[in-house]
Amino acid sequence: MIARGAERRLPFAVAVLAAVLAVALTAAPAYAQTVTTTNTYTLRNGNTATLVRTYVAGALFSVSYREVTPSGLVALTRDISFYSNGLISHFAEVRTTSGGADQTTLIQNFYSTGVISDQYVKIVSAGQTIAEQFSTYDTSGFYLTQETRILTTLLDGTQVWVVTVNTYVGGVLASSTTKQYPFGYDFNAQTPTWPGNGNAKSAQPHSGAPGKDPNDWRPGSGGGDPNHNHYGAPGQGKKAQ
Repeated sequence: MIARGAERRLPFAVAVLAAVLAVALTAAPAYAQTVTTTNTYTLRNGNTATLVRTYVAGALFSVSYREVTPSGLVALTRDISFYSNGLISHFAEVRTTSGGADQTTLIQNFYSTGVISDQYVKIVSAGQTIAEQFSTYDTSGFYLTQETRILTTLLDGTQVWVVTVNTYVGGVLASSTTKQYPFGYDFNAQTPTWPGNGNAKSAQPHSGAPGKDPNDWRPGSGGGDPNHNHYGAPGQGKKAQ
């Protein structure tokens, strides 16, 4: 039984409660939405910079930065992604100069603890890739592996890739190997074939399967005179058809 006078106060209380619920219900979806903000600046050097931030459920999800010169060249790009705990998960930066002929690329990925997990670096000069480096790290941030590729010109003018591969145990260098690969070598090929320089008749094939010579020479399969040499300098590898 409702006390006398309470029946006049009850509709007002219900109205207040309904208003509070309405605000809560409409605010929650807005908070969970993806929100993007964009800011554009003109830098002192005349470049135009654009900063884009994306938020998900109120937390910073990604940041994108672009810097463009008055001529239209994209001089710098930087993209960063974040874990839900606020730490960086991915970082990518590309710097371009000399009208686009020179470029440096840096890509890093991180564990959810904030420790770097892997890194890739590429240097382009005069439109040609001259160096690459791949690195991996354990959960403590110590090196696991590192492969460095440097385009080198030999005394005879021949260009080769000098590739050094290091492996680490507990952050300490455990082994290191250095090899030369011909310019144009496809490092992504699964089973490259390298031709020999046999002097047999032209009808004889001189392209064989990859050899296992410790010096990385690859024999051809020519069937000419046995006195002819069928071991030649490395050719340009390609993916198996």
